[in-house]
Amino acid sequence: MVLAAVCTAIVVAVCLRRAFRRYLVRKSEKYEIWLPVVDDAGHVMGRVAQSVSEETPGNFQHPLIRMLVRYNKMLYLQPRSEDALFEPETTDLPIEVLMQYGDNIDDTMLKVRDAYFPDSPKPRFLLKYQYENQEGKWLVLLYIIEVSDRKQLKLIKHEGGKLWTARQIFENQGLGFFSHILDGEIAFFKTLLS
Repeated sequence: MVLAAVCTAIVVAVCLRRAFRRYLVRKSEKYEIWLPVVDDAGHVMGRVAQSVSEETPGNFQHPLIRMLVRYNKMLYLQPRSEDALFEPETTDLPIEVLMQYGDNIDDTMLKVRDAYFPDSPKPRFLLKYQYENQEGKWLVLLYIIEVSDRKQLKLIKHEGGKLWTARQIFENQGLGFFSHILDGEIAFFKTLLS
């Protein structure tokens, strides 16, 4: 009789521990940011928690949207924030979005446009390429948005941000002023800025 009571208590304790563990996992998943894992073509292969990806940089490739903002044949560039994905405080493009699992690229682009440039046309896709650094592995989707009214730039203004001419950009390329990712994209900009 005592043995049966002890066995029952053990089974109940194990079941309660498992239920509590499942509860904690479900609760933590609500607050965890999930990133899509994509192949080289951009097809979603699965998902991984952002915290896991940050702990093991380079093991997973994630889609990263970057957007050129062009006004009157000039590009708007600004310093990266202190909490940027990589290379904080170097000069770079003003908009960079790390896609989250379940997000749609077209919907994300329209949300960015509506938030910052509601009077501009839909952003145009330019280029898809892979980029890897010590913080991770990225499938970069580069877009451009044409801004016709300079007042729209106020919505993305950051201290130190400004419009750059092609000449200014080319003169500062490779001098450590721009982020490495932007330095690599500048060769492609030559045709856009001319």
